[in-house]
Amino acid sequence: MADGFVQSFAAIPTAEGRQKALHQLVQSLEYGDRQAACAFIHAKNDILPRLPLELALGIFDHLNLFDAWRLQLVNRRWRNLLSSERFMRATLARWESHDPNDSARGPDEVARESIRDKIRHMRALLDGKPYTYTTFRDTGVADPEHPPRQPHCVMDLKGDKLAYISSKPEDGDTVIIRNLITGAASMLRSDGRDQIMTIALTTKAVALVTYTGCMYVTEFSDHLFLKETRRVQLPSSRIQAVSGHDKTFVLAMGPNGSAGDVHEASVLVYDAELNHLQGFAVKTSRPPQDKELDAKLVLCSRGLIVDSNQKTIDLFTLASDCLDAVRDKYEISCLVIMHHRVSFTGSLIDGKQGRAWFHRLTPKVYSRERAFIMFPPQPSGNKNEYLLRIGEKRMTSRVDSLRLRAGVAFDRQGVTWPLRDNVRRQRSLWNLTLDRPVRGQAGTAEKFHAEWKGLTIDGITNLERHEVAAVMNDTFLANLQVSESETQATRLQVFCFDENVYMYGAQDFGSGDF
Repeated sequence: MADGFVQSFAAIPTAEGRQKALHQLVQSLEYGDRQAACAFIHAKNDILPRLPLELALGIFDHLNLFDAWRLQLVNRRWRNLLSSERFMRATLARWESHDPNDSARGPDEVARESIRDKIRHMRALLDGKPYTYTTFRDTGVADPEHPPRQPHCVMDLKGDKLAYISSKPEDGDTVIIRNLITGAASMLRSDGRDQIMTIALTTKAVALVTYTGCMYVTEFSDHLFLKETRRVQLPSSRIQAVSGHDKTFVLAMGPNGSAGDVHEASVLVYDAELNHLQGFAVKTSRPPQDKELDAKLVLCSRGLIVDSNQKTIDLFTLASDCLDAVRDKYEISCLVIMHHRVSFTGSLIDGKQGRAWFHRLTPKVYSRERAFIMFPPQPSGNKNEYLLRIGEKRMTSRVDSLRLRAGVAFDRQGVTWPLRDNVRRQRSLWNLTLDRPVRGQAGTAEKFHAEWKGLTIDGITNLERHEVAAVMNDTFLANLQVSESETQATRLQVFCFDENVYMYGAQDFGSGDF
């Protein structure tokens, strides 16, 4: 009977006639029959279960991971696909595809981790809810303003190791390297107790750069046993950025031309294993089709990413469009970020222009003094994407604060794209607000409020000054608070977002004072 019905329906010559017959058939069906017909039609029209897994992953790649998994509620076939171990491991691999140096655990441990643990780890990061934390008090961390340093220059975090500059009158400047898991600590200092400008940390070595134009590099073992320290004399003390990978360190020097020349930079590459230093000049591309803007660009800061395996350097330049030198004020209508990829020999990769792009930001025009800085690139956790953070340094009485002005996403392959919504949701940037001093009977008090996703740190101090800086990777977030009075007081807190990583001296989150 069913075959005869199908043959009769197929014999109807026109589409209009078939639609009329279907309408009459649906009207005559009982509720259960209509439900069965709807389910069959949806299954017939649903192409997702029939797609190759690679193509399905490419489709859901444009969604936040948790948004993609919520689509399991569509129907049973979607749930079977989106909840399958193969699909979930593939989507989680997208989250974990950045540099292994960004995680406190090795690639083998991450590969053996269960899907449940991976999801809990990722959820803790997205929600800003760490599992444990530890506090180091009176660490003597150097005040970023004396001598002038950017806050991100006094700390660095790679894998399970944290390095920071400790500045005490009796000892001078010292770099402290801590293994956050074992609790082991080592110290590195320069000759002659020189003041340290900045530091760079990798999973195998640490480097410090002094204001006298010297770099000190030492390798270390997993237990932080420091090896012989090498002193490298640099050709200039105008260091704009330092970054490292494994046993290679790269430095971006000041412009070879005038102070406003943003299109030429000297780059130094130091191989600690071979004890070899080489340098070259990079002439970067200029913004296309905007000659008037190009003539007014003023250098703000530079940033670096180093890949010693591929022997590539990503050079980032942040410039503003105007500086009124007479009134010593910034009159800024836009910021420009330039990215160029070069090899260890200085040649631009992929032709004359290299992998270059220009991203123009348009903040409002300022009539007060502003200083913009570019923080070191931070992995977004999604594919090979990284985030560039542009900070605005504000001067209000004795309180200096950094506020986020913009976030720009890019990847290690040189592909240009805007900051996607799902990337913005996945990794919120560290937001910091320091209020003006409030004068009362107790003297001068300063409030501070720092927030990263759901993790909020509030406090109040009667000390004269309070600064906050933060660095993070896939496992830890380190928060630095520096106060200056007659006796400098500091507090360094480290939060762990992986429940399978056990920090030395850690407490359960929520059990203490933040």
